[in-house]
Formats: sequence, structure tokens, C-alpha cells
Amino acid sequence: MASILHLFNRRPSPKDRFEALLRPHIELLYRMAYRWTGTQDRAEDLVQDVLVRLASRVEEMEAVEQLRPWLVRILYNRYVDDYRRQRLSPIDTRQSGWEPEAEEPAPDPGNRVELSDSLTDHLGLPRPKVTYRVRQDYERNAFVSAKQVSTEIFNAMGAREYTKAPPAPVFYGNPGEVTATNFQYQGNNFTFYGAGHIVGTYRMGNDKSSSVLNPRMQSWDHSNLYMAGSGVFPTVATGNPTLTIAALAFKVADHILEDLASI
Repeated sequence: MASILHLFNRRPSPKDRFEALLRPHIELLYRMAYRWTGTQDRAEDLVQDVLVRLASRVEEMEAVEQLRPWLVRILYNRYVDDYRRQRLSPIDTRQSGWEPEAEEPAPDPGNRVELSDSLTDHLGLPRPKVTYRVRQDYERNAFVSAKQVSTEIFNAMGAREYTKAPPAPVFYGNPGEVTATNFQYQGNNFTFYGAGHIVGTYRMGNDKSSSVLNPRMQSWDHSNLYMAGSGVFPTVATGNPTLTIAALAFKVADHILEDLASI
């Protein structure tokens, strides 16, 4: 925080006008930047970058009727520009970021893919039965925090929030189980959606009784069968699985070459 305020001390005329306009809002700008970037250094860099860009726009800022939401929009737009540029860069320089839509679940053995006992496809093969529930406060608290942060951002920007209240949970079977898209927590309803990352179904592990493949991604039952892809994941994170799939592909390739050399 202190490292970005030193700009005012070096700012030439009209320094006093610039400082008078910005000083009441510096704390909020830094707090919002920290929310989005997740680190002190990146938050300070973001705010400092915005201040430098605004230094020559004193007259424009003086003409703004509601300066605080205007400044938050400038800050947010700059953050989005940086984020998009980093996403397009071949080098990932992100340390962390605010993404309320990305909620990483804790491992839960109850969340699984099985074969249906009653439904089949047109070939008569059992259809997949997917069970997924948000049952731990670890994930539920993240939903609460994400909603609080998004509302705070809307308020700071002076924007109208159009978030619709999710429907109440629909119970089926055991009252402790709810549909895979909504749940109730701390008196509020929440809805969540998958990201389309298809993982699991032939997981690897250290125990034959709870996994399909060993740590070498080799079938427990058939020593000449190796399997790669995201199906080997024992659980899933919130990030895209592509890089992990690529790393595991190299790993299984090494094991295959190693075994071929021993024949």
C-alpha cells in the first residue's frame, strides 16, 4: 500500500489536484485489486499502473460526476486487459486470480461415475450413472465468499446486479441428497454447473480394489494394457486438465518404452 502512495510525492503540478482526487479512493482501489489478483505485489502493480495512466487525465476526472465507480471501472478494465494478455501468452505468469465461477471441490469418494442398473443405450449397454454432490462446508463457504465478492464489486462500480436467486433444492430418494445443480446453505440457495472437463472412470491408484490402473497407468488385470488421458485422474481440480494430461502422456510413454526394452 505504502509503495504506491509515493507516486503522489513525485508528481509535478498539478500534483495537488491529482492527489485530492485520488487519495480518498486509493484504499478501495487497492482492496479491489487485491481481491482480483490475490497477491500484494500484483495488486500494487495494478493500482500503480492505473495511477500512472490517470496522471495526465486530471481535468477529465474533475468532470466525472461519480468518481469512485468510474475509477473502479478503469481499474477493472485494466485488470481484464492484463488477464487476457496473460491467457494468450505462451508463458503463464499468473500467480492467482479472482474467478468466482471456478470452485475447486475437495475429494469426495461419494462423487463417482458408475454403470446404471436400469438405463441402457441403443446397443443395450448400461448408461453411465454420474453422482455428484456438494456436501462439504469447504466448497459451500467458497460459494458464499464468491457471492459476497461479486456483490461488493458491483456496488463499488455503481453497477446494478441482475443475479437471479437460484431455485430451492429438489430432493430425491434420501433427503440428504439433492440434485446436482443446486443446494441450500446458510439460508441461501446456490446453483453450480460443471466445466465440461470429463475425467475419471479408469482411475489410477496404489490399491487394486479401488483403482483400475497402477501408478504406471498400467492395468492391474492386463500387464500389456496402458491407459492415458483424463480418465486416470483420481479426482479433479478447478483448472483445465490439458497440461496434466500431456504430462501423464509423457509419463506413460516412458513406462511403455521401458517395458518394451525389457522384452
